[in-house]
Amino acid sequence: MNDKLIYKTGIRFLILGIGFLITRFPLFAWLRSYDWHRLMILLGSALICLFSVNGRELAANCIPFLYVASYIAAYCFHAEGYDPGGGATSNTWYLWTAIFAVSVLLAYLIDRMFHVKHKGTGNG
Repeated sequence: MNDKLIYKTGIRFLILGIGFLITRFPLFAWLRSYDWHRLMILLGSALICLFSVNGRELAANCIPFLYVASYIAAYCFHAEGYDPGGGATSNTWYLWTAIFAVSVLLAYLIDRMFHVKHKGTGNG
């Protein structure tokens, strides 16, 4: 790996970390799940690594922003209810995951459609 790739990936992780802190602490009441935030940050981190190593710059750059945007979109479209035992239920976690997955897929497809192969860089 070259230093430029490591630097760009580090910046992406920093932005993703800021998004995690925003969704995890100030906006925690929207989802109220400790574990789902951890799972989604691990998924986002893995996708950043995967796209960065494979030369998908646009998709890798979009991941940190899609993380937060999909969280906010999930909150806008969520529905709350009660289970038969009287406990509160919410579909926010499901919506967050689905919106994030679809957004990442679209970013990857757009990156793949409009990717310009640069001469001599070895990404392709």
